[in-house]
Amino acid sequence: MISNKSRKSLKRVASPSTYDYVVLDMDTPLPNIVTVILGSDPDLILIPINYSQKYKALKNLKDTLEVILALEAKATFSPQVRVVPLGINADEVAGPLEKLKNKPANCTVSKSMPNVQDTMQQSIYEKRDYIWNVPSQENLRAYFEELIQIFQ
Repeated sequence: MISNKSRKSLKRVASPSTYDYVVLDMDTPLPNIVTVILGSDPDLILIPINYSQKYKALKNLKDTLEVILALEAKATFSPQVRVVPLGINADEVAGPLEKLKNKPANCTVSKSMPNVQDTMQQSIYEKRDYIWNVPSQENLRAYFEELIQIFQ
């Protein structure tokens, strides 16, 4: 796993050919999405919709997916795209997603993750550890393993 907070091209941060798959967890502002995606040739793009930003994220989902669709049409790759409900019900994302006409062909909603935002932030930013290493959150490892599976 590589963190790329500066949002440089993945090819500048690592050698993608040394990995089986490239998964992008997109919390990138819309103007920078094109640069991040084109510089990475991802197999999977994760678009989070979290509880605290739910309305904003759902409002911006259409634009984000249209950008990915346009890139998909011009690029040599066709990534799987998963919209990830974090702390909200998957149906709250599935409904608006179904109404969108212009979206990537392989775009789905993943299972909902419980609302563990505070625990997650504490684990990552204070303890510098994975959420599944927190007592009572061990089941999240299986959630993340399933989330990043690439389906052939």
